[in-house]
Amino acid sequence: MIFTILVSISILTSAQTKKEIEKTFFSSGENLSFRVVLSSALTGDITAGEASLKVSRDKEIIGGNSHIYVVAEGETLGLVEFFYKIEEKFESWIDDETILPLKFTRRTRENNYKKDDIVYFNHNKLTAQSLNKKINIPENTHDIISAFYFARMQDISNMKEGDSFSIPYYFDDAISETKVVYIGKQKITTGLGTFNCLVFKPLALTGRVFNQKYPLTFWVTDDKRRVPVLIESKLIVGKARAELISYVAGN
Repeated sequence: MIFTILVSISILTSAQTKKEIEKTFFSSGENLSFRVVLSSALTGDITAGEASLKVSRDKEIIGGNSHIYVVAEGETLGLVEFFYKIEEKFESWIDDETILPLKFTRRTRENNYKKDDIVYFNHNKLTAQSLNKKINIPENTHDIISAFYFARMQDISNMKEGDSFSIPYYFDDAISETKVVYIGKQKITTGLGTFNCLVFKPLALTGRVFNQKYPLTFWVTDDKRRVPVLIESKLIVGKARAELISYVAGN
């Protein structure tokens, strides 16, 4: 669910080139925190996990580029950990000018499964080098973190209901492409208040978690910041939602 939050929000990007970006939608110090809740007829609502995205600066020099540093973390909580314990940490070093990733790291712990990786992107040579292999990448390829921030900077004012967009992104030594369908506008109320939102449904992989192609619905604020306030999904067993519980705009 935490991974899907990043991927599904990241699809809200159009075909703008890297020269058309306006850097006005997020800044160092921004902090997004989510609570993940599972719901079923048997258990009712239970808090299953939490996730966060934090933007800051660091002193590492990567190819001489000025960059921002983003950490995305998520973990299971409470009773869920007795059945399936997850700890995820993604880090992305994102070029200030292009909002393309320079470096991406991953630390995944899912019960007995472990995955660690470091990826360096060369957008001039169109390659990505991980701990395991080097692959060719398309122009303007993102990691799952940089795509989220790039998406929030796009002009989607001309989108109509039923329109969809796609974006290439790198994950696990492979390039994937998915799409999202624009549903329309809605006003929703959460614990943080009432928001005018844009509503989307992203394509998801069916399998262990999802049994439909478009099981997710997510709401982002209908303003320039495009803050994700709620994601809901139908699972093979029950439902899940990720709700924004804290938002700090940054400097």
